[in-house]
Amino acid sequence: MPFRWPTVITDMALCREVVAKRPQNPKAWDEIGEILGHIFTQSTGKAVSLSGRACRERLDGLQAKFKREDRKSLKRSGSEEAYDLLAQLLTDICSYQRDVNESKAADQKKKEKEKDNVRKGLDMREAAMQSSRDKRQRQDLDSDSELDTEEDNEPEAKKSKAAVEGKGERVGRNNMLEFLQAKEENKHERQVKKQSLQTERLQLEKRKLELEEKKWEFMMARLQKPKVDEQ
Repeated sequence: MPFRWPTVITDMALCREVVAKRPQNPKAWDEIGEILGHIFTQSTGKAVSLSGRACRERLDGLQAKFKREDRKSLKRSGSEEAYDLLAQLLTDICSYQRDVNESKAADQKKKEKEKDNVRKGLDMREAAMQSSRDKRQRQDLDSDSELDTEEDNEPEAKKSKAAVEGKGERVGRNNMLEFLQAKEENKHERQVKKQSLQTERLQLEKRKLELEEKKWEFMMARLQKPKVDEQ
């Protein structure tokens, strides 16, 4: 048979345990139920078994009545002094529960802020990486464009080609020959330029080798000089 919480004294006992232990999980409520069951068994002479859930539901009911200022329902049997003590205990419970809720809300807000900061940091990092990738891509495109320009620098040939396409059949065979001739000349110029660059590189390498040889000869001469002086 469920316990009926017959007097204001039993409600006060519940509130005292809640104020003392401030339960935040089912295990803590079960401990309160076990303690009160032992106390009520000794005081009534009858076996009393209380679950943590029953204690929590009883406290919820008392708080609801207290918040509605239902003095009559709370008082039931008991003196005015007992009711005042019960009201004070419920006030303390409401106060600490409010503090707990505010602390949880603050912790939750802090966690959300930390997550937001982490997210912003990741977004900034990704933006920086994307900016770096875009920069490299632009550099690659610019490099490719420069190479294409060097390889395909054929303004006169393009003009000739445009003239051929614009005039159509009226242009005739002469312009086509001019276009092909200009293209061949540009190709020849690129080849000459390429050979010139290769020649310059070969000459530079040759000068480097000559300098290295002279440097080596100078070092060998310095090493051999003391020997000559001794002789």
